[in-house]
Amino acid sequence: MRFVNATQDGFQPTYGPNSQIVFMGACGGVNYFDGNVWRLWNWSQMPGSPMYPFDGPAFFDQDGRLAVNIHHETWELEPRAGWHVIPYVPHSGRLLRWFAPSPPLPPPPGCAVTQSTSLARDRLGRSWWTWQGNVYEGVAGLCRPVFNSGEPQPFIDGRLLRRVPIDDRGNAFLETLLANNHVGEYVIWSPPGPFPHTTIRLTQTAPATVRVTFSSTASEKPLFTWRVDGGTWSAPQEQNFALIQPLSGGKHPIEAASIDSDLRMDPIPASASVYIGIKPQQQIEVLIARLASATDDDQREAAVEALERQPAALTLPALREARAKADATERWWIDAAIQQLEQNSLR
Repeated sequence: MRFVNATQDGFQPTYGPNSQIVFMGACGGVNYFDGNVWRLWNWSQMPGSPMYPFDGPAFFDQDGRLAVNIHHETWELEPRAGWHVIPYVPHSGRLLRWFAPSPPLPPPPGCAVTQSTSLARDRLGRSWWTWQGNVYEGVAGLCRPVFNSGEPQPFIDGRLLRRVPIDDRGNAFLETLLANNHVGEYVIWSPPGPFPHTTIRLTQTAPATVRVTFSSTASEKPLFTWRVDGGTWSAPQEQNFALIQPLSGGKHPIEAASIDSDLRMDPIPASASVYIGIKPQQQIEVLIARLASATDDDQREAAVEALERQPAALTLPALREARAKADATERWWIDAAIQQLEQNSLR
């Protein structure tokens, strides 16, 4: 069989455990090879409501079956029974992202408003959500309405939030979707300054551990949030330091932003980098440990990709040894890494 993935499709194929292949076509269809036959589904041909497109790219679930998320439900293809709903499997997809109607996510914990009709997060991890004709912003334990009660403002028409880009001056560009689901508008909101300025200091305390010390110009006790390698922002904390571990070998950018008591957030995070120099065997151990300690699937996926770049002669035995002691979640990611390494050896 000769398989050619056209560059104009823009989406790389994903391989299943039993010679399957899936990729998303230029028009958003699921192109699937089950080992014998190619098949194609467009979102309007899928079971369930035809009003909603796919939430993201198709993928293979823990049972090795084709799956796709539609309006926050996971549909799995079973060879005999066909498509059916299984417990929801979050899958962001790195290669394909488009807007789907926001699920009823709850606002951050500790907020007076506990419900939302739509919710988005900006590049600093702060939440913005709509509820009963207003829009709110906040982090865990620190929230407020953007507009005061009775103040003329556009969210009174029940519009939803799609995205919230913010610029380096702290201006928020709230991308909204009107009630008819066809017209979008930007609402520009400029919060009053001044914004706090954040600085950080990095100290390597162990071969794969870094202590990050934060400081801020905020007049009162600030909160701090941070991230590594462009990943997910941490929950805001009062503590002015954090231990980041384990880090794999190589260079790691670390960013941090402070938040004052009026919810003003540093729009230009402080940044610094640390280089971790460890040997391949040590690095493999650190990456396998990350499969168990990671807080989300993006981090685990990054660890699998890093394991693929290590010497297979060292990595495969270490993965198989770790698999015997792993729980179900970690075992799934270990199997994914083993499979990819074995496929790489055949090329």
